[in-house]
Amino acid sequence: MADDRPAWARRLTNEREARGWSQAEAIRALKASARGAEETIHASDESLLRQWKRW
Repeated sequence: MADDRPAWARRLTNEREARGWSQAEAIRALKASARGAEETIHASDESLLRQWKRW
């Protein structure tokens, strides 16, 4: 079966899997990396996980 996802989506999956992260762990890492930035992520983990799955 061909992978019709865009290159960025395949890379996102590959990077996450290379770290051994679940999707939920990846969004927690995303939120942690944004802390201290000018604009932080205010969405809930559940909301971000839904968005991640849509990506």
